[in-house]
Amino acid sequence: DRNIKGSFRQYITKTGDFEPYLTNSETMDFRGDHLIPQTDFFSQKGKLKMDFVGSFENLAKDMTIVNQKSHLANPFDSHEKNNKNRLSHYSLFYTKSRKELVDHYYSEDIKQLNYSFEDLRKGFRVFQKYL
Repeated sequence: DRNIKGSFRQYITKTGDFEPYLTNSETMDFRGDHLIPQTDFFSQKGKLKMDFVGSFENLAKDMTIVNQKSHLANPFDSHEKNNKNRLSHYSLFYTKSRKELVDHYYSEDIKQLNYSFEDLRKGFRVFQKYL
């Protein structure tokens, strides 16, 4: 939301024009919290300390579980995708170097949350030949 021009590497490493927005938590423009590894929010000494961790990939199902466990008066019920310009699959964004950056900076998230990288790029490249 800051309309900053820069590379993915600069974003992940909090450098270039991204630096003031991602490193200075004293300003209203701070967005560095977007880069905090997810496991930093709920792990202690490398061990998950939650009884349930939901995922965006299973949002509807996982929100049902959260609602059942929490007995909220106004349960969570939906999330609308606001950004209509996103690629159909995240792997279409990732080059080898981008994947390596994410692998490096978020290795604990990938390990603890049992993530792996899917790659639909090869099939996409084959399909592009016919367009």
